[in-house]
Amino acid sequence: MRETASSNFGAADDRESRRHWFREHTASWVRAMNTDDEGPDEADGITDRMDALVRAWDQEGVTGEILRPLLTDGSAHVRVAAAAYLLQRGETAPAFDVLQAAADDDAQVLAASAADSVLLVRRRQQSR
Repeated sequence: MRETASSNFGAADDRESRRHWFREHTASWVRAMNTDDEGPDEADGITDRMDALVRAWDQEGVTGEILRPLLTDGSAHVRVAAAAYLLQRGETAPAFDVLQAAADDDAQVLAASAADSVLLVRRRQQSR
């Protein structure tokens, strides 16, 4: 039998450990984006790993359960990343509101830019 994280921990512990992983990878992505050297390439690799993990969560049917609580996280970057993944999966409310608030926050330049990009893609998809 394939061992999963949920077989080692209670369901609540497993969800929180996944949220922790998401937070850590989001922070790594931000650090990479703020690095001049190989940062953007490193950030792309982090995004690929996050995409793969979220797809695995989709298969387990737990993505929303893991990411929804992150919409109120203390980090704007975590909120934007969680909202972007939820929006891609059709969970428009409150993900859209979180993205719009982040896009309007000029103090959080990278988070605002990421939120703007997600919202722009969403608008283009809706106009088709």
